Amino acid sequence: MSDFNPKLRVIWAVDPFARDLAIQRAGLRALRSLAARQTLEVEPVFIQGPVAFDIPADKLAAGREAVRAEGRARVAKLVGNHGKASFLPLRIIENPGATIRNWVASLLSHAHDSGAELIVASTHARKGLSRLALGSFAETLSLHSDLPLLVVNSKWKGQAPFREMVFATDLSRQSRDAFEEAMQLAYRLGCRVTIYHKLLTDWSPRMELVARVFPELHEAYANDKEAKERDIRDWVSFAATVGVRADGIVDVKPTESIAESVLKHVRRPNSLIALAGEHGPVSAVLLGSTGRKLMRASPHPVWVFRPRPQAASASTGSERENRERALAESLLI
Repeated sequence: MSDFNPKLRVIWAVDPFARDLAIQRAGLRALRSLAARQTLEVEPVFIQGPVAFDIPADKLAAGREAVRAEGRARVAKLVGNHGKASFLPLRIIENPGATIRNWVASLLSHAHDSGAELIVASTHARKGLSRLALGSFAETLSLHSDLPLLVVNSKWKGQAPFREMVFATDLSRQSRDAFEEAMQLAYRLGCRVTIYHKLLTDWSPRMELVARVFPELHEAYANDKEAKERDIRDWVSFAATVGVRADGIVDVKPTESIAESVLKHVRRPNSLIALAGEHGPVSAVLLGSTGRKLMRASPHPVWVFRPRPQAASASTGSERENRERALAESLLI
């Protein structure tokens, strides 16, 4: 488990020249909600592609420095009184590449070079092809970023500090590592946490009929449900060791998608949805698909945690106990 930096360095993917600023304001509101309980150092970053539709023609004609000065002025006006967050000047990175993946690569390269610990991006602000391009940027970023990512829907109107976190999990090793990272954030923000797992084996009326012929199916289902509930209780106990109030849900309802079910368990307007980033295993890929659906549909910010590489392999019981004890001590100092 890594130490939690008291000042979180954030890259804010922003477009100061966008005609509709709703997408930028949503990201800014999320940053302010974070800054209510966590000190932030935020660097706004704009990736300028080969075609600059929204940059004023007179600024383009005046040259690179004029574009940068205009962009910085617009971001400064947008940010205004930023409270506890410290905002650096806008950085414009020129990328002649014609694909969104090129632009994402530029942003990630700069994020690593600057020591960023989080990237904030917004989505769904525009209509038509422009909206699709912006949505695709956030989604492509979610697929390729190895840094934690906070995706904010432009329709989100939250203003107050975050108070609740719903952590959606497939209960994999990777998700557990991400959960332990998430509990650091939950503690700092004072969030209550709901740990949500949807049982993928639905016990429908049809399954009930099949189980009459094959009774072992009912036993296997009951054993699986019991094991998942036991895992959830263990996760709740871990949260308690680091000072986070948590409860857990194993959802057995057969009719909804995982993303729809997760959204129904968000109780407060100022809530975060959190989950692990996807990697190779089938279960993680399923959760990755759910994550993309949540980023498209969720009215609440979605935080994608990336487990540390050294935490990717399974730990022994004693290693886990030592890790949990060290984390509890570091957070409660």
